[in-house]
Amino acid sequence: PGAMLLKAARQIDEDTRSLHFTMIVETIKKELKNGGDVNVLMWGLAFKPNVDDIRESPAVDIAQRVVDYFSHNSRVTVSCIEPHYNHIKEDGHVNNSLPITAVMPSEDNVRKSVNIELVNHELFKFLVNLSQAAPIKGYDACYMGVKHD
Repeated sequence: PGAMLLKAARQIDEDTRSLHFTMIVETIKKELKNGGDVNVLMWGLAFKPNVDDIRESPAVDIAQRVVDYFSHNSRVTVSCIEPHYNHIKEDGHVNNSLPITAVMPSEDNVRKSVNIELVNHELFKFLVNLSQAAPIKGYDACYMGVKHD
């Protein structure tokens, strides 16, 4: 029974990651239909909010899938914002093809981008305030309760 439960839990985890990946891809494709280039900001890669551990993080897996999916589309640029970037870089658990930065983008850049919040770090609370002032584009994939248009 324990092995069956573990297998079922892994399948649910994979199904959830695939669902989020699909919804993110659809959000970006919808934006591509508007013409022009699409800048995507993926917020947070840690295993859970406010920690610097990325081992087994669903956010890393989802972000990597999105980067790989759009890697041959010159109209899509993806950046991952992770405040614990320096620690993660040293950790070695992230593929080098994942474009990660600890630098917070400007408010103007956020408003012009599709924002995908994967991990709700405390530092990202300003996204909610920005969205309340005027909606920002994006999809809250994992933890956030507020969904942006």
